Amino acid sequence: MTKWISGIFAVLVLLAAGCSDDAQFRVSGHVEGNPTMNLRVGYYSRGAYQTLVTAAREGDFEFFGNAPQPAVIEIFDYDNRLLGRGYISNGQSLELTLDPSDFYATEAGGNDESNRWSTFLRTHAEVLGTGGTSANAAIAEYIGGHRDDVVSTLLLTYHYDASIDALGADSLLELISAAARPAVLTDALNYQLQRLVTATDTLHELLYYDGDSARTFTAAGHRAAVLAIDDKDCRSDSIVAALQAMHSRRGSRLLELSSDADMTTWRVHMNLDSADWERGWTSAVAAAPQFENLGITAVPYFIVCDSVGRMVYRGPSATLALDALTNLTSSNR
Repeated sequence: MTKWISGIFAVLVLLAAGCSDDAQFRVSGHVEGNPTMNLRVGYYSRGAYQTLVTAAREGDFEFFGNAPQPAVIEIFDYDNRLLGRGYISNGQSLELTLDPSDFYATEAGGNDESNRWSTFLRTHAEVLGTGGTSANAAIAEYIGGHRDDVVSTLLLTYHYDASIDALGADSLLELISAAARPAVLTDALNYQLQRLVTATDTLHELLYYDGDSARTFTAAGHRAAVLAIDDKDCRSDSIVAALQAMHSRRGSRLLELSSDADMTTWRVHMNLDSADWERGWTSAVAAAPQFENLGITAVPYFIVCDSVGRMVYRGPSATLALDALTNLTSSNR
């Protein structure tokens, strides 16, 4: 009798464990360099953006989440630097190796989609890090040969620069089979493409606040002009360095425009650094009528214009924006 009861108990434990596994996912891994640090995790599931905080102890970490439908998890350090991504749903386990110095060096195991995704990023790290048309071409080549693979959708939505080729992104999206492009991954991209396709190619006068009064920014009338839109969370050291280099280009005008939630937050943040270029704040960048036709889908975002206000670059890359400005202001032009 005792053995029978023990056997039933063992079966119930196994069933409970199975139910538990089906109701959550598990992510474990290691951060190169063996740091002891806090990690922030975010993913969209069950109609809302889910967040949690976990700890890496001597580099090792583990956490659990709930995603009935496959979701992209993003892992950040506590300075909001993206360390790695994975694709996972309930009942699955994922193992990640993260390199704080190189996002593209992420290694993933445990499910095929995350493994193929991370393998592509490692294999094409140099071209993806450069960005622009070369990165887009590498992604387009993969999509062309893998139309039934959800990794094609992941590459298109997370790594393809639609800001420089919205029509190309739209065509690639149509190439991917319906089963491999779930709406949870493509809804944001469709919104972005709609804004980009209808965007104007000329930057007209914009209204902003410099902290004391309303001012206007006009690209025309300068050899070149840059509108840089960011906020306190995405304003990295590399962006600040690029802005400093843009500011040093003779004959150009640079406006760094903050999209922080309120002017008070922006004032506090602005007073903490010594930037000497033109800076301002405006509300509701994504929704304000004056920005509606500029194709802005996220921050950071850079728009580089020539002397008549025609856009020669718009997109999320400070490096590509600096290259475009340098070309416009080079001495042989």
